[in-house]
Amino acid sequence: MFKFTKYSLILALWFTLIGQTGAKEPDQISVKSPQISAENLKDSTVNLGHPEDPTCLISTFTYRGTYIQILSYSSYGYGPCDQKAFESLTLPTIAASLATLDRKPYFILKGGMNRTTASSVTMGLTAPFIEIGVLKFSIIAETILPLNVLLTSPNLVKQGFTATPYVEYPSIEKSYYFWAPGSEIYELIDRNGIPFVMTSYSSQYDPNVKLQDLKKLPAVLTLPPGWTFRMRTLDKVLQIRAKQLAGFTTVRIMDEFGNFYIKNKADD
Repeated sequence: MFKFTKYSLILALWFTLIGQTGAKEPDQISVKSPQISAENLKDSTVNLGHPEDPTCLISTFTYRGTYIQILSYSSYGYGPCDQKAFESLTLPTIAASLATLDRKPYFILKGGMNRTTASSVTMGLTAPFIEIGVLKFSIIAETILPLNVLLTSPNLVKQGFTATPYVEYPSIEKSYYFWAPGSEIYELIDRNGIPFVMTSYSSQYDPNVKLQDLKKLPAVLTLPPGWTFRMRTLDKVLQIRAKQLAGFTTVRIMDEFGNFYIKNKADD
């Protein structure tokens, strides 16, 4: 009875989504679209500019039968993102720019301006830059989630991962983060003692946020039971990279303010 009920809920959710988005049946939709997979991560990497250079982020959500594909489009690698130009972008403008893709997204989420906390970052880009308004974006990460995640997180496609803060999700990306000795880092420690290092902070909910404001996070974060937030100054180099042997898949979480963290497997 439980299995039937669970199946019925998922099936009902699917038909609801079809009705809301006007989507076609899965076997009627072309599967050609920019994708990040281990075999495609062979192109050159891009060294980002100064850590304080802002980047802009747009996420797209596409239903693919039994799972959701989330693509992260970023201005990484194309110089500092122009804040006024990004703020002037509307969802219809973004949708029109992405309409040329073989597989148009069902939902689009416009994020905030992001700045890295690392001393330097190298990011692999696996798709050509595309123009969205007067800005240029490329795909930097892909996440695959089962469709039934919407049963527990129905606001995911409207709020992104801020709808599910402190929940781990897989991210396929070719990334390398470097923090020099003397750098201050910001970490979330889960109930099992596993650290997640903040890689970038976002202006999505506070357009005036600055690096020094991150020290206020312990007073405003609503952490799950057993979790802690800590700040510390490094006495040696810290490096975190998405490893090829793991299919360039790393684990990320986000807090309720849109700040990104990456699982620290430096000791693995």
